[in-house]
Amino acid sequence: MAQTQQSVSFINDNHLLAGTLTMPPGKGVHPAVLIVLGSGSSNRDGEIEGLKPFQALMAELVKKGFAVLRYGNRSKGSSPGKPIEEFTTTELASDAQAAFRLLKGHKEIDSERIGVIGHSEGATIAAIAASRIPKIRCLLALNGPANILNRCSLLVKQRRSFLKTR
Repeated sequence: MAQTQQSVSFINDNHLLAGTLTMPPGKGVHPAVLIVLGSGSSNRDGEIEGLKPFQALMAELVKKGFAVLRYGNRSKGSSPGKPIEEFTTTELASDAQAAFRLLKGHKEIDSERIGVIGHSEGATIAAIAASRIPKIRCLLALNGPANILNRCSLLVKQRRSFLKTR
């Protein structure tokens, strides 16, 4: 039996967010992981120059028996709206909380075994969301900001660095 993917959507604070829920093979109730994207308006695969790191991470987690939810940032793909830069990290954390609630209410997800993985600014977003979610199973922060910056200056620094490498 192969993994299955289903398109999902949820509304948070009048914003439609769209994602992909990938279920591992087999019937039953599965532990789950929510992947929270970083700064910028990346798609749910985290695609950069043809590489899709979050799709690869999802595939490995599914092989281990986890269901995985990846969703697009506000204003990206099937999640329409104003540019992501116009939202605060706290607002984006409430999106992660809404995604968590979607997992928690799914009949094939073990509601007591849901974790969150955040990358870059997503690590900060995931930490804020996790602090507000009762009984979260785990939190994994990948490449979170190492110094205290406001969100705007972090985005500017990242973009300047990216432009220098091109």
